[in-house]
Amino acid sequence: MVRHLRFDVQTDLEGLQKLLAFGTRHLRVYQSEQPIPQSLEPKYLKAAAREKILAKNGIRHFFFLSYEFVEVESFDAAFIAGLAHFKAAFLLYNWNFSCLGS
Repeated sequence: MVRHLRFDVQTDLEGLQKLLAFGTRHLRVYQSEQPIPQSLEPKYLKAAAREKILAKNGIRHFFFLSYEFVEVESFDAAFIAGLAHFKAAFLLYNWNFSCLGS
């Protein structure tokens, strides 16, 4: 059994779609503009400083899959608006979208 497996993946939305289709039930994906420092653990950031730290480190979008729920956060409102077709491909999930930094 493997727990807390972590790895970095370079992909686009099509690649993310393939990861979701893989059938995993718990997945965190941070999409960034640059490599994320090894010392950064986004899930442990305090809420008050979270958005500022994520933005400073180049993270643009965040996907969190937990069983039938998908949470998407982004600093880009147009990105959130453009996810309608992506959501339609995965109707078995309950989706929640939010725009950060607004």
